[in-house]
Amino acid sequence: MARKRAGKTTKRKDVIRVKKAAQMRDQMDHPTPEMQARANFELGKVTDETGQSVGFAYRRKPLIETMALKGGFSPDELAALRFYRTAFDRSERSPVKCCLNVSGSGRGTSGAAFGIFHATPAMLDAKRKLQYCEHGFGNLKDTMRGVVLMDKSFSEIAIDRFGSRIVKPPAYVDKEGHARGDHREKITPRSGRHRETVRQEFIVGLKVLTDTVRAMITTGSVEEIWVDPNADGTALIKRGIAAPAGRYRCWGDSALLDRVIAELRAQCGNDLSFKSATAAISAIKTVEDGRLRHLDPEELAA
Repeated sequence: MARKRAGKTTKRKDVIRVKKAAQMRDQMDHPTPEMQARANFELGKVTDETGQSVGFAYRRKPLIETMALKGGFSPDELAALRFYRTAFDRSERSPVKCCLNVSGSGRGTSGAAFGIFHATPAMLDAKRKLQYCEHGFGNLKDTMRGVVLMDKSFSEIAIDRFGSRIVKPPAYVDKEGHARGDHREKITPRSGRHRETVRQEFIVGLKVLTDTVRAMITTGSVEEIWVDPNADGTALIKRGIAAPAGRYRCWGDSALLDRVIAELRAQCGNDLSFKSATAAISAIKTVEDGRLRHLDPEELAA
């Protein structure tokens, strides 16, 4: 009897959990139909820097990730694209306190000067990386920004640049006399050559970007270390050129990171594995002791 009651209790808890999740989804802000028509959105769990769930939210899925699923990029190319996109996202992210930014009130403070004055070290570092990624693009910059940062397709960019035409797909009539097929009109580039022009520009720009990011790694410029929470509550300290969004991270030049990582391994073990994300964060703070740059307390993790 005890086992049956335990089984019923477990099922009841599962039903309650599912209902709560459904209620949370209903209460969330959904992407507008216009936004969904332009980009893909995914519903996912939102966690804090220690890996604890704080709710659910819709996230825009970058176009480059959709293209990567089709096998369009090499590992180096995808890493470079993600680095470029991450630098852009971080440069656009504001501290929490700037939610009340009223710099556009017309009281004499220019928007640019206000932005620079209130930019955090993390935002300035991201802007520097963004400029580094783009310095070799030349006239390819608009195409690369459109695809990688704004999630525009080759056709959308071609339409913006060269114009468009309306195409109505041909329908056919079946044996019973009913019209079949897609009768909706579609907006396409004025010429197929225009889309191909944009695609070729992206291919050239991708090579330039990959070479730029590869040179950055080779010359030993700024790298990052971050805390990566696991599903079981444990955490790892990892190192690379760009931490995933929402992670506790620090950054500095490669030589300094070498010393910090060596000290962490000497004190905490070579695998840099911890019982919790909180313990991993504490270890980093203790070892780096202010030598690395990090997010300001009021900044959102990005």
